[in-house]
Amino acid sequence: YDLAESTLVRAVEVYFFDDTGHGQCRVPASWAVFARTDGQWRPVATSTTPGVEPDRFNRADFEPLVTDGLRLEFTSQPGWAGGVHEWRVIGQEP
Repeated sequence: YDLAESTLVRAVEVYFFDDTGHGQCRVPASWAVFARTDGQWRPVATSTTPGVEPDRFNRADFEPLVTDGLRLEFTSQPGWAGGVHEWRVIGQEP
């Protein structure tokens, strides 16, 4: 996720695509957030383990940070494909 400029962010929310009973996609086994600072990707320490629930947004909160890019990394469930339906970046509240 390339941001137009360095931006203060504090959380991300991900809605996973899961077509259990109809297809081959499942929520991931796990996922992590990375932020780009000074051209380097670094893992973001979240306050809790990011969830992997179907049919809802799964939120990862972290200490506010300034970044010009975010990346998500997923570990798929063995034998299943995965997908993201929607991804939201949450900035600092005024």
